[in-house]
Amino acid sequence: MRRVFVGLVGALLSLTSPALARPVRVRGGATLHAQAQFIGERDVLELRGKLSDDRRDPVEGAWVELRTTGGLKLSTAGACTSPRVTVAPLDGGLRVQTAASGEFCLRWRNTPDDGDIALRFPGDVYHGAAELGTHFDRRRAQKLATTLRFEPRPLVIELDRDQVAISGILDLSSSTAHAPRGGHTVELLDERNTALAAGLSSGDGKVRLSLDPAKLDGPGHGLLRLRFAGDSTLEKAEDEQPITRRALVTLTLASPAEATDPGDAASLALELTTKRGAVDGGVVEALVDGASRATAPVAEGKATLEVPIPIEQQGTTQVSLRYLPASPFFQPGPVLEVAIPIAPPSMTLRALLAALVVAVGAWVTVSWRRSKKTPRLGAGDLLLTPGVHVVKSEAGTNAWSGVVVDAHDGHRLRGVTVLVRAPSLESDGVLVEVTSDAQGEFAFALERRPDGAELLAASDHYAEERRALPAGGTLRVALITRRRALVRRLVRWAKARGRPYDAAPEPTPAQVQQAAILRDREEVEVWAREVEAAAFGPSDVDAAVEERITELEPGPQ
Repeated sequence: MRRVFVGLVGALLSLTSPALARPVRVRGGATLHAQAQFIGERDVLELRGKLSDDRRDPVEGAWVELRTTGGLKLSTAGACTSPRVTVAPLDGGLRVQTAASGEFCLRWRNTPDDGDIALRFPGDVYHGAAELGTHFDRRRAQKLATTLRFEPRPLVIELDRDQVAISGILDLSSSTAHAPRGGHTVELLDERNTALAAGLSSGDGKVRLSLDPAKLDGPGHGLLRLRFAGDSTLEKAEDEQPITRRALVTLTLASPAEATDPGDAASLALELTTKRGAVDGGVVEALVDGASRATAPVAEGKATLEVPIPIEQQGTTQVSLRYLPASPFFQPGPVLEVAIPIAPPSMTLRALLAALVVAVGAWVTVSWRRSKKTPRLGAGDLLLTPGVHVVKSEAGTNAWSGVVVDAHDGHRLRGVTVLVRAPSLESDGVLVEVTSDAQGEFAFALERRPDGAELLAASDHYAEERRALPAGGTLRVALITRRRALVRRLVRWAKARGRPYDAAPEPTPAQVQQAAILRDREEVEVWAREVEAAAFGPSDVDAAVEERITELEPGPQ
C-alpha cells in the first residue's frame, strides 16, 4: 500500500513539475532607442541604446545586431564602463547583448568624421523584431536624447475653473550627458493634437503651463500630451496622460413651487446644467429632514420630482434637492433648498382627518408607492447585455482581439484590464494580462488555449465580467459601472422576495429601506442605505467598496 501511495505522489509531482509544464508564451512588440555622438575631446564615438517592450519595460539579455554603411570599423568597438555588455562578432558587423536595464553602450576611437549605424533586434519568442538607424557627424553639434514627463500627472480636469496649472520636466536621457535644459519651448496638446498652451522650460528643466479648460471638450474621457519638438542640441520628446474632464452641476427650479394640499405630492420641475451645457444621466433626490423622499432620473438637463407632503403638514415643507451622478464626468454642485407652501386644509378634509388616522397604515403604503421613482441606474435601460460576447470566431487561431464598451451607452472604455487565468497549483494562474487602449481595443495571443481557462475584464470603476475563454477570434466586452452593479443586485434581491420589497416599475434602494423598516429588518435597511449612498453619492465606487457592500447583502429571512 505504501508503494502505491508513493507512486501516486510521484506521478502528481511529475505532472506539476515546472520542468515538464508547458509554458504559455505571449508575443509582444519591441522598441529600439539609440544615439551615436562624439564625446570627450570629440575623438571618441559613443553609441548608447536601449531595448524595451510594449510596456516600456527593459528587455534583458537580447542580442542587437549592428552594421554600418560607412568607414566605421565595427570590429574595433569596445564596451563602455557602464553598463557592461557582451560583444560578439557577426558576419558583416557585430552584435551586442543588452544589460539588465535593457541598455547597451559601445565606443570607438579613430573613427571617420561621419557615417551611419544600422541596428536590428531580430526578435525572440516573446518579442517582435525592431530596427533603427542612427547617424553621426563630427562636424555638427551632437543631439542629446531627452525625456519629457508630466510632474505631477493630471488625472481630473475641472472644467469650471478659469485656469488649470500643468507642470512637466524636460530632462536628458543619459546621466553622463550635459546640456542647458532652460529656454526650450514645450507644448500642451489634446488627443486631436490641438494646441492648448505653451511655455519655456526653466534652468532645471521644469515647465509650467496654464491650461484654459474652455479649450477642452465637454465632460468625458480625454488625453493630454506634452511635446518638445527638439532643436539643434536636444532630440524631440513627448509624454501623454489620460484624463477625466469633469463639470460642476447646478440645480435650478424651472418654475416656482406651487402650493400643495397636505397628503398630496408637490411637483417640482428642475433644470440641471453645467458651464458646458445640459446634464444627461444620474438622478435628483429630494430629502426632507435628512430622509430621502423621492428620486427622479435626469435626461437632457431636466428632471421632475413628485415630493409627497404629509397629511398633517402645515405652513411650508422645506425640501433639500441634490444631484447624484451616475458617471465620473459630473460633480454635484450645492444643494438646492426649496420651501413648498402648504395649502390650508378644507373643512371636509378636517372632518375626514380622524378617519384617515385609523387608516394611516394603508396610507403610508400608498404614499410610499407613489413617491418612489425608478433611478436610471436600474437594470432596464441597458443598451448591451453585460458580459463577454463572441463577435466572430476564427477556427484554428489562438489570437484574440476585441473592444471594451459601457453596456449602457456603448461608450468605448480605456484602461480596462483584460486577463486570461487558468487553474494552477503554483501561481495565480494568470497567463496574459493586457489593457484596453484609448479606443477601448485590446489584443493578445497564446501558444494554445488551456483547458479551464477564463477570460476576465474589469477596471477601477467597472464591475468584473468573466466567461470561459472562447476559441480565438473577435470579442466584445460590455461592462457596467460598479454603481450600477450594486443597484442591479438590489433589484434582483427585491424581486426574488416579492412584496413589500418589490415594486413597479422597479424597486429602488430608498423603497427597500422603507419596506425593511415596516418589517423590522434592520440588516436589510442598513444594506439598502449603503447601496443608495454608493450608487447615488459623490464618492467613487471601486472594487473594495463594491465588495464591502456586497458582503452586507442579507440572506433569506
